[in-house]
Parts: sequence; C-alpha cells; structure tokens
Amino acid sequence: MEVHHPHSHHGPKKWKEHFLEFFMLFLAVSLGFFAENQREHYVERHRETQYMESMVEDLKNDTVEFNKQIRGASYAILKLDTALNIFYKDQWNDSTIKKLYIVNLGYLGRRDVYLSERTSSQLKNAGGMRLIRIWKNLWRSIRRIKNSCTRTILQYF
Repeated sequence: MEVHHPHSHHGPKKWKEHFLEFFMLFLAVSLGFFAENQREHYVERHRETQYMESMVEDLKNDTVEFNKQIRGASYAILKLDTALNIFYKDQWNDSTIKKLYIVNLGYLGRRDVYLSERTSSQLKNAGGMRLIRIWKNLWRSIRRIKNSCTRTILQYF
C-alpha cells in the first residue's frame, strides 16, 4: 500500500531563499573547517610539548654522559701524572716498570662520547621540525653546547 503525500508547490523559489540556503551551507562548511583547524592546532601544540619533554630527557642523559666522561678524563689525568712522575724519576726497576704498565692501562684507549639523538632523529625523520616554533635557535644552541663539551672532554686526550 503506497501512501502519497501531496506536494505543495508554491512556485519557483525566490532568490532570497536560494541565498539563505547558500549562506547556511557556506556557514556550516566554514565553521567545520575552522573547528578542524583549531583541533589540528591543539594536537600540534600537544606534540610539540611532548617533543620538548623528550628533548629535556635527552639533555639530562647527555649531562650524565658528559659527567661520566669528565670523571674518566680526570682519572686518566691522574694516571698520566703518575706515569710522568715515573719517567721524571728515571729509576727503572721491575716495580716501576710494572707500575708504569698498570698506570698506562688507565689512560690508554679511546673514549667516545655517546650523545642522545633520539628526539632529534624522531623530529627529522617524521617531519616534525615544523612543530617546534623555536627549533632553529634551539638546535643551534644544543649543537653548540654538545660540540663545546665534546671538545672540552677530548682535549684531555
């Protein structure tokens, strides 16, 4: 059983009705666009905060690494001082040669500085550099600090 509803035709729509429909549709699409833009902006700022927290953690780890390297360099300097004292005394016997050998083990070898690149690698590989508003100054400062500390540690060797 079909039910037919009578269509009420009032005649052609007036231009004001067309304009009103267009305006409402335009307003709905525009508001949707602005809402999505605000949400995306919020998400990006949240990601920026997460990256900055991760960077702070990386810098803390780097600080621990630098302190460890400085302690190692100080230890090596003490061993070098002992070795130099043995050379300056110029008294060679079995005990001084043995002592020199043991002291040399304390400062010989390569000391690499292992810095954390976790956050910077994530940002570079994921294209997240655009998220960090101050990234140019930030990366430049971090790179300068790391290079300076690495040079300071390596000058002992």
